[in-house]
Amino acid sequence: MLDRFFKQQYKNDYRYGTMGFFYWKLVLNKTMKGFFNTISINSELVATTSITPKTLLINGKSINIAELGDTYIKAKYRGRGFFFRLINEARVNAQNQDLKLIYGTPNSQALPMYLKTCNFGISSQIIPYSFRYQLDVNNYLRPKTGSLISNLVNIVYKSLVKLHHIFLNTYNYFLKDYSIESVSNFPIEFDNFWSKASKEWDFVISRNLKNLEYRFSLNPNKYYFLIVKYKNEIIGYMVYKIIYDNLDSRIVIADFLFLNEHKKALNKCLNQIRKICNSNKISYVAIWLDLSSIYIPILRLNGFLYKKYVPFITYLNDFSKSIISLSRIHLTISDTDNI
Repeated sequence: MLDRFFKQQYKNDYRYGTMGFFYWKLVLNKTMKGFFNTISINSELVATTSITPKTLLINGKSINIAELGDTYIKAKYRGRGFFFRLINEARVNAQNQDLKLIYGTPNSQALPMYLKTCNFGISSQIIPYSFRYQLDVNNYLRPKTGSLISNLVNIVYKSLVKLHHIFLNTYNYFLKDYSIESVSNFPIEFDNFWSKASKEWDFVISRNLKNLEYRFSLNPNKYYFLIVKYKNEIIGYMVYKIIYDNLDSRIVIADFLFLNEHKKALNKCLNQIRKICNSNKISYVAIWLDLSSIYIPILRLNGFLYKKYVPFITYLNDFSKSIISLSRIHLTISDTDNI
């Protein structure tokens, strides 16, 4: 029922057309089972919101938290207070499950309602941004300039991109001898890496083996995995998704993490992503990171530009108000319901 409801409302969103999406998201969840709050009128499902539990490591302590998502109200039922009712019911349910931090990344339409009526606030410490590396500008320019001009500009642009790739290939040649393996599943020794990496952050959602297997391996949608090793030990990984589209096919880097001393290995993974782009006619690569991330200089070196600020909101309870002085934040798009 839920799959059908969202498939009807979001006709162009590939996730909501996938059978079993919500079963995976809420029932198979490794922190604890999630739940939906819904409103029906005369047996018609008209409004929904979901709570997805997650495990957060904050200042070295592990707590369970909740992401609010999948909030939708059919157009003809808007303006009746259903949004306030749904969000507050979901919030109470989350608090009853001892989910201490309740957060979301709402769109511009929903954000004012969270802030004005539901006692949520925008985090001043967690500041996600989306970044984009554009490989082709033809589809972007054509509607504005026509085919002739867009084709000419695109030829020049792609020539500059190739020169940039030559520079990056030279730069990568002098990096440490990292090995990158494309694998179908995370290796069983992955938790040895996570045990080290988790200690290097003040704020990071759990990326142990069972949680990553749930998030990506069991996901109804297809993800690809890169494991990075140095001297035969795992020092990082990357997860990406290829989204094919008639206009702009793209790669979304859903998640990645490296030991801090090996953060430059991200360059090697991005080089691998560029090779995949070339063989799949990809227009751009997208990624999310917190504005304070140690990885942003590496993204800039590799041609990524700031695209869009993403408001990160939290329910204003005592716990969220107590979160101060976070300086080492790791957040990717996979920590949200945006992919």
